Amino acid sequence: MALLADSVVRPIARFATEGVLFEYELFAVINHEGHLDNGHYTNYARFKDEWFKFDDDKYVLLLIRLDVSRIRCN
Repeated sequence: MALLADSVVRPIARFATEGVLFEYELFAVINHEGHLDNGHYTNYARFKDEWFKFDDDKYVLLLIRLDVSRIRCN
């Protein structure tokens, strides 16, 4: 869950399986709103330590904090 904040962090998610630790660093999120045959895409992407929101031909620099503890992987 991304929240507006005063600082930018680099979220890291750690997963263990069979005694091996995997570490992932989030660099982008793609969003789709609408139906399977019709809708609109936006995305959030990190470049160095800055996050941007992209929407068609517009982009905005964001200051966000990501709560990695709320991410669920199945």
